[in-house]
Amino acid sequence: MPDLKKLLAFTLLLLLIPFSPAWAVYDGSHLREPEIKMTPTSGPPGTKITITVSNFPDISDEPYPYPDFYIYLPFAAAAVGTNVPSQCGTEMCFPIYTYEDAQKKNFADKTITFALFSLTNPKPVYLSGLPHSVCDIIVNSKVQQSYSDVCNTKSQPTGEYEIKFAWATKTKPDEPYFIKTLKFTVTEGTPPTEPEGLRLDQTLMDLYKEGVISEQTFENELKQLGYSDDEIRQAKAVLGKLPHQENAEPPAPDETIEEPVEETEETKPIEEPKDEEVTTTNPDEKIETTTPSPKNGCLIATAAFGSEMAPQVQLLRELRDNTLLKTNSGSTFMAGFNSVYYSFSPTVADWERQNSIFKEIVKTAITPLISTLSILNYLDIDSEAEMITYGIGIILLNAGMYFVAPAIVLVKLNSRAKNKHSTKS
Repeated sequence: MPDLKKLLAFTLLLLLIPFSPAWAVYDGSHLREPEIKMTPTSGPPGTKITITVSNFPDISDEPYPYPDFYIYLPFAAAAVGTNVPSQCGTEMCFPIYTYEDAQKKNFADKTITFALFSLTNPKPVYLSGLPHSVCDIIVNSKVQQSYSDVCNTKSQPTGEYEIKFAWATKTKPDEPYFIKTLKFTVTEGTPPTEPEGLRLDQTLMDLYKEGVISEQTFENELKQLGYSDDEIRQAKAVLGKLPHQENAEPPAPDETIEEPVEETEETKPIEEPKDEEVTTTNPDEKIETTTPSPKNGCLIATAAFGSEMAPQVQLLRELRDNTLLKTNSGSTFMAGFNSVYYSFSPTVADWERQNSIFKEIVKTAITPLISTLSILNYLDIDSEAEMITYGIGIILLNAGMYFVAPAIVLVKLNSRAKNKHSTKS
C-alpha cells in the first residue's frame, strides 16, 4: 500500500512540475479589431440579445503563446452571484475565434444569442435528456453555455452592463488585452409577449429558429405537447419557416398537377439560392447541430452537485470546451465518450434526483475523478502529442485510484482473513 501512495504522488508530481507558465498579459495591439454589432442595446429582463462578430484577422502566423478572441459576458454573475469560479474570474467568458480556426482558414462570422434572466421566461424543455432554455448562450447554432436551472428562477438586475471583447491566450484568459466594450442597459418591465398559445413553447421555437434542433425534432416535440398539424404550421409561420417564407412562393396545387414537368423546372432555380445561403454560414456547424447534441451537459455531475452553476460542473465544462475540444485527439475521445456516457447518464441522473442517499454516493465517488481532471486546466497543452500523453496519464491515475488501489486492499484483506483462519485451525 505505501508503494502505491508513492507511485500516485510521483505521477502527480511529474504532471505538475514541468508546467507553470508565467506569461505576461498578452499584447494584442498589433491585431486588427473584428467588426462587432449588438442588437438591441437596452431592454428589460427576458430581452433576447444578438451579437454578431465578423471580419476576423488571420492569426495563423502568431507566435506562441497563441491568441484567441474572447467575449466576456457579465449577466450571469450579476443575476446568479459571483461565488462561481471561472477561468475569467467572476465573468462568463469563452473564445469565439481561435488560433486553430485561423490555421484551418475558418474566418466565418459568429452570431451569439441569448436571453436575459427573467421570472417570466418560459420553463426549460428537455430534449434527449438535456435541458434547454431561452437563456442558453448559442454560438452559430451550438449551445456554448446552458442556464436552464436559473433562466426563469432569477431576474436580471437593472443597470448598465459592459460586454467586453479581448485577445487572450489559452493559458491566461483572465489576463486579456481588451479591444472593445459594448454597453447594454437593463431596464424595468417585461419584454413583449409572444402570440397566444405559443408562449409556453417559446424555448422550443427559439431552439428551432437558431438551428439547434431540426425541423423533425421541432415537430415531434410539439406533437408530444398536444399541438395539432395546423398549430405546428402556425408556429412555423411565426418563425418564418414555411416554404413560401424561406423561398419564393410555391405554385398552386392545381397547376402542379396539370403541368408537373414545367413546374419542376421552375422550382429548381428557386431551391438553389437556399443551398447557397446555407453554405455562406458555417456548413460544418449546421450539419453537427441539426439534432440535439449531447455535449452540452454533465448530467450526472449536475444532478450530484445540484446545479449547472456548481463549481465542479463549471470545471468539467471548461475542461471539455477549452482543453479537450481544442485538439483532434480530444475531440475524437469526446465523441466516443459521449456515445457511451449519454446512453446511461440520463437514467443515473434521474436516480440521483429521486434518492438523496444515492446522490451522495455518486457525489463522493466522482469527486476524486473531478480533482484529477482539474490537473489538465493547469497544463499548457498545445499539441496532439501532449494531449495524448497527459490524457493517458490521467486515465492511468484514475485507474490506479478506482481499480488498482481497491484491488490491493481486497487482496490484503483476503490474505489477512486466510491467515487468521489458518491460525485458528
